[in-house]
Amino acid sequence: MSSRPPHFHAAKVWVGCLTVFLAGLLATSCATVTEAPTQAYPELVHAAKTENAGDLDTISQSYIDEQLESDGFFELCQFEREVQRLKDRKLRLGPLGVAILDRCYVSLVGHAALADFYDHLDEDHAELHRDWADRIYASMSDGADGTRESPYRALTLPQAEAFIGRLELSSIGSVYERGDDGTPWLLRVFVTDDGVSSRDLFFDLSQTMETLVSDLDVDQELDEANARGQVVAMLASGGDSAAQVNLGTSLARAGRVQDANRWLTRATQGDNGYGHVVAAQMYARRAETSSERARSYLLRTAYNHYSDAINLGFDGALRDLGMLLVRGMYGNEARKEGIDLLERAAQLNDVPSLLMLAQLAYWGTLGPQDFERAATFYHEAARHGDAEVRVDYYRFLANNTDGLTMNQQAVDWLREEAEAGSAEAMYESGNCHAKGCLDKPNYRKARDWYRKAVKSAPDDALLVNAVAWTLAVSDIKQLRNARYARRIMNTLMESNESARLSPQYMDTWAAAHAACGDFDRALELQNEALELAKKDENLSEEHLRAIETHLESFSNREEVIESIP
Repeated sequence: MSSRPPHFHAAKVWVGCLTVFLAGLLATSCATVTEAPTQAYPELVHAAKTENAGDLDTISQSYIDEQLESDGFFELCQFEREVQRLKDRKLRLGPLGVAILDRCYVSLVGHAALADFYDHLDEDHAELHRDWADRIYASMSDGADGTRESPYRALTLPQAEAFIGRLELSSIGSVYERGDDGTPWLLRVFVTDDGVSSRDLFFDLSQTMETLVSDLDVDQELDEANARGQVVAMLASGGDSAAQVNLGTSLARAGRVQDANRWLTRATQGDNGYGHVVAAQMYARRAETSSERARSYLLRTAYNHYSDAINLGFDGALRDLGMLLVRGMYGNEARKEGIDLLERAAQLNDVPSLLMLAQLAYWGTLGPQDFERAATFYHEAARHGDAEVRVDYYRFLANNTDGLTMNQQAVDWLREEAEAGSAEAMYESGNCHAKGCLDKPNYRKARDWYRKAVKSAPDDALLVNAVAWTLAVSDIKQLRNARYARRIMNTLMESNESARLSPQYMDTWAAAHAACGDFDRALELQNEALELAKKDENLSEEHLRAIETHLESFSNREEVIESIP
């Protein structure tokens, strides 16, 4: 059988005869096939066609279990893509819709095509297929919101794109995502409703893709990773633009630039603009380590791909190109253009762009220092960002000595994230109460938050060390809790080999023992810390001197006391 779908010259066929032909094919030919069905799927489809009955989930699962195999699946996808290509040529949609439903009766694309076809002919069959399309759409979205954690469901890429069309959104690119940790096989689709900004929608294609992988694994005795790769390669060869982006990305990582570019070009020709993003990143990466002569060509090519992606609505491309320009990759005179691009991305609430603009304003990298402007950008980043960004915003204000002060919003965000479970926010909430930001210090609450932070992330060595250091050496007597500091450091250092080899963590461990009055053990540990420090080439002179000073203090049976937090 040809790998290309046939060209249906529907316009040359008498409309009345064509209508009778299609109606008969839908009702009688399937009845012929299913008069003595040997499988559940034909029976289910027969009931669906003749009685307009049947459970969608049951039919879908039966299709996957009994009908799904690689040749038929790739043919189904080709027919569905042809519908997308010819969606405005209504007479061509009839035979294509029939061909699709003959292969998979639960295809949103197939029913939508026949609904449009019969609408064009003013036939009653349109309502039947519109009803099935509505049911399939509802099933694909049932209980899901399109996030990575709660993806919509789809059997094919064209079905996902048809679903997006019903949301009155435009797909501007897509790529498959599948980790080696048992995560679902997801289709990530970049969509826009204004042509200026984009967002992600996710579809779970695990049932379809894993069935194809299993078939290859059995037929060709491939391991799962190779079978997955071969499925992607087969999809790419068959015209699946998301798979073409995947293949191009893999080849780019392997350094096969020409091969990668060929597949990414095919993807962009198939209206998958994400190919431009991947190509731009590939050329920009190579420019970092290339000769001056090659670098000029690579940067120019990256710029062109980024520009195409920006024109399609990939706001992330605004940020990526803006950062390249700001870094001076295109010369000093182009940095102003980079700022403009970052500001455009910031207006679309792109958090990395907001953070970059905050840093540029704070350090005065491209102009005079402007702390208020930096704080404004940081505030917007925190408003649209996650817990990590909000904690960083609090730290930015708490540690700044250039006239910026803490505000209620920063404290409220910190409290929200701490109560939502962020260990870092819990730790900073402890610091906030200890310092009395916007209120009087409350040392009991501070200690409570420190404990909650450690309980929430007992394996986070950096956080445990920070809490222990504060409670062991703080000059605020009401805040100190040396026994607790020693206990959590004992647990950390006895269970974490990497921490045991860190001179800074050894220093904290020794200080906690000294704070408890055990100077002999503190000296023993601090000597180990000093030996580790002398071997650590990355340790600063400042830290080395601090460790030596602490050793001297312990020798004199003195605790370490610091103004902290």
